[in-house]
Amino acid sequence: MNYSNNYSFNNSNVNSIPFQMRFESCLKEPIVAKCHQLSQLIHESITSNLKEIQNNYISLVEDIFGIGVHAMSTDWSLKLITRNYSPREFDTIYAFLHQNGPLFQLIRQLMNDPSYRYEFPKKYLPVSDN
Repeated sequence: MNYSNNYSFNNSNVNSIPFQMRFESCLKEPIVAKCHQLSQLIHESITSNLKEIQNNYISLVEDIFGIGVHAMSTDWSLKLITRNYSPREFDTIYAFLHQNGPLFQLIRQLMNDPSYRYEFPKKYLPVSDN
């Protein structure tokens, strides 16, 4: 399975819409459309203008995990979606979050810039039962 799919927005004139508007709009979409549109935005940013997505990286991470002031989307339901219960949503999220997927492609690109750093707040990490 290829986890680095590049998905397309339905509108052929989408590039005329400012990046920030497209980013905020896709965060409000249902999970499958959200992952597909974010995948395209990430790919577009990596290949043409990394600064656009870099400026929104914290918002993206906080949105995925439903934390912080940037969590503006519908719920990603990471704790609830299973392959048996919602196979399409599960596979879409899995592909997006996979180590070879769009999110980690972005992370690897951002790691090349030593001036860019984001530390995920420890208070949002799950508590281990062990």
